[in-house]
Amino acid sequence: MNLLNVSACSVQIGEHTLVQPLSLRLAAGELLGLIGPNGAGKSTLIKAIAQLLPYRGTMQLQNAAMETLTAQQRARQLAYLSQNDPVHWPIAVQDLVSLGRHPFRGSWWRGAGQLSAADDAAVETALRVTDVWALRQRRFTELSGGERARVRLARVLAVNAPLLLADEPFAALDPRHQLQVMALLRNSVNAARA
Repeated sequence: MNLLNVSACSVQIGEHTLVQPLSLRLAAGELLGLIGPNGAGKSTLIKAIAQLLPYRGTMQLQNAAMETLTAQQRARQLAYLSQNDPVHWPIAVQDLVSLGRHPFRGSWWRGAGQLSAADDAAVETALRVTDVWALRQRRFTELSGGERARVRLARVLAVNAPLLLADEPFAALDPRHQLQVMALLRNSVNAARA
């Protein structure tokens, strides 16, 4: 079974075609990189797969048509790390990362304030593997650019979604953390294969 099937997907905004029709299949445990010059449509394609832009064609996530999935179902199965995801409020790092667990909790009004043991474990793991555990009590607005990038990645990893869409996940990271993120993504792929 394929994790993701994209068939004849194209993106057009107004008169401009941003992504020419393309098809791809991604099995669980596969890692796919989109490489191309600036403006080639890489981010646009990722946003379309994340259901953030309108597109033509069909997409299936774990053999279910994307349009048949509820927002909560998609949020549990697909995690998206944007190229630029500003956070302007002084939220604690651990609280920001725990937002990645929102799709698994009750509504905002009923039970949303309580993290389950599974939520706590996912948040702690994400904080540790991205090397931001020591920053968990600090405010996001007090962090450096590289620290912020790692916290944003931790929030996405806390979802534990089978499909992770990451748009330039190495931007703003120093070489040591770039290598760490590459290893982390490779390990995630290997874990999905097992």
